[in-house]
Formats: sequence, structure tokens, C-alpha cells
Amino acid sequence: MRIRTGLLALVLTIASAAQAQTYEPPRTPEGRPDFQGVWITKFVTRIQRPKNVSTTIVAPQDEASVVAAIKGKPSDITDPDFEFYDVNTLARVKGTLRAAQVVEPADGRIPFTELALKGVGRSDEMFEMYDNPEERDTSERCVTGIVQAPVRPLPMMMPYQFVQTPDTIVFTAEDPAALRIIHLTGDPPPAAVRSRDGWSAGKWEGDTLVVVTTHLAAHDPYRVNFGPSLVVSETSRIVERFTRVSETELFYQFTIEDPDLYARPWLAEFSFSRDDAHKVYEYACHEANYALANALKGGRVSDRARRKPVKP
Repeated sequence: MRIRTGLLALVLTIASAAQAQTYEPPRTPEGRPDFQGVWITKFVTRIQRPKNVSTTIVAPQDEASVVAAIKGKPSDITDPDFEFYDVNTLARVKGTLRAAQVVEPADGRIPFTELALKGVGRSDEMFEMYDNPEERDTSERCVTGIVQAPVRPLPMMMPYQFVQTPDTIVFTAEDPAALRIIHLTGDPPPAAVRSRDGWSAGKWEGDTLVVVTTHLAAHDPYRVNFGPSLVVSETSRIVERFTRVSETELFYQFTIEDPDLYARPWLAEFSFSRDDAHKVYEYACHEANYALANALKGGRVSDRARRKPVKP
């Protein structure tokens, strides 16, 4: 597929950059940019660019064809409501439409090492494993969520919320286990403290919030994603940047620094959109998690079917 970027995309990029340079964000009593309130993501753009799309920045007239390329042809058992919630738009970042979140390398692909690819394959296998709950993905078990660093938006309307204090930012979403505390004091945790979410330490560089997440647990190396899973290790360092570039746009960038898992530095980005019409409600994941039990029951039905003797 040949995608036309042309003069329009260039003009939009220049205009958006000029707007970001002159925009003055609302501020907290401490003088920091105020992120508080509800922001959403609502796009089908995935982490990597589809192989049949030739550029990351998409001209408006090509949006429908790129959306179709990203969605692909649904299988016979695909639930379209779950998969895409009828979202048919690309991510918009500073006025430009995007076919991928990865912007560096320029091919829009994550530079996995062979070690990381083995982990990606293991993560994918979890969706075909039905022997016990521990084999299933952690988000399906309600123990991790999409605000876990780095943020991984779903192809649906997802509300997020920021709450700020002078020394802490709480970042949450309407999603399983979706709450993260960003510590602004500069105090590190004890070296022995490790978890699936790690320790997120934030600092301000001008009007940009820079968050570094470390102290990750070794037993959960996967960040499940629409597209390939991301892989982390105990030594990974996740760097995120949040910048409010307009009244309605919060620009987000991230990378994972780990030379054992990624062959070269890489960078991904997308934007949150302001949406005060929505609220973030409690996500009763454990209470309503019938899918996990039903998946395991389905596995037992398949086991019995395979053991059934074949009639001569």
C-alpha cells in the first residue's frame, strides 16, 4: 500500500510544533503543569506499523485504508465488539495521523533481540494455555493493567485520570489493576523491593514530566499489547515523558532501555485527548471475571473431546 504524506502532513507538523512552543498550560499551586482530570485514548493504531503500510505519518485521505490494514480480516471467531469497539480512527499526534506508535526506528518496528523474541513467543502462547490460572496472562487474571509502564492503549475509548499532589502523581484508568503512583520526592525504594509495576520516579524537566520506572520483578517479563507484547527484565529501565501541548492534548513518549532485549534504542509516542465528559469508574475485575473460569472450563471440555475414543 502506498501512503501519501505530502505537503499537508508537513504543514500540520510545523503548525503543531509552533503551537506547542507558545502554549502555556494551566498550573498547580506549586507552578507545575496541571494534568489533573480525565483524558482518553480512542484509536486503532498499534505499537508497530503494519508491514503493508509504508510510512508512519498518514495523510487524511488515506486514514480509512490504513485503518483497514491495521484491523485486517476478522477470523470466524472474532468478537468485533471486544476487539475494536467499532473504533475506526488512527491516533492523532500534534495534528498528524499515525499508523504506528513507534517512531524510531523509522520503519516503525520494535528492534527485538532474539532473546526478546523468545519472550514474545512465550507471551503469545499464554493465550493458548488452559491448564491452570497461572498460565494465563496477568491482565486476564486482574493483577496488571494498562497504566503499568509503559502505557499500552487499547483499540477502544479508554478513560484515564491524573491526580496531583506536590510529591505524588496518581495515574489510573478504568481497567484491571489500573493504578500507578509516580513518586516525585526523588527517594528510591530499597533495592530488594521489586514488583510487576516496578518503582516509578518522576521529575520535571521544564514543563515535561519525565518518569523512570525500575525495580521490576523477574517473574513477570511481559507487557501484553495489541500487537507484539513488550518484554522487560529486572535490569530494564522504562523512560516516559508527559507534556501538555494544548488544552485538549497530552503528548506521551516512552522507550524501554535494555540492550539484552532491544538491539538498538527505540521510541514510541501517542497523545491522550482531554475529555471531562467522562469519569473513571471502579473496574470490578475480580468480581466479574467469568472469562478466566470459562476459559479453563473450555480447556477441560477440549481435553475430554481429545480423550474420547474414536468409533471403528
